[in-house]
Amino acid sequence: MIFHSVMIHSLRHFLRRTCQFTPAIGNEGKYLINITATDGMLNNTRILNLVIAGANKAPIITNITDRITVYRNQTFHINVTACDPDLDAGCE
Repeated sequence: MIFHSVMIHSLRHFLRRTCQFTPAIGNEGKYLINITATDGMLNNTRILNLVIAGANKAPIITNITDRITVYRNQTFHINVTACDPDLDAGCE
């Protein structure tokens, strides 16, 4: 990805150009992006450190009983275990 700015002759204003990118799930990580501005004769380059954070993932139910039989007027209990992959290491 390279950014170019073109100087308008004697006005000394720069045209601005933008680049747009929407990361998808799985693009998480660190990226180095070179950004270059040029007037056609001289260049100036900077490096942008881009960090794409993980997407918000749905919690996962890891333990639940598949079937329960309950009779009228009977109290029952269900133990459920769940984890959040954004917060809990090893939750997948």
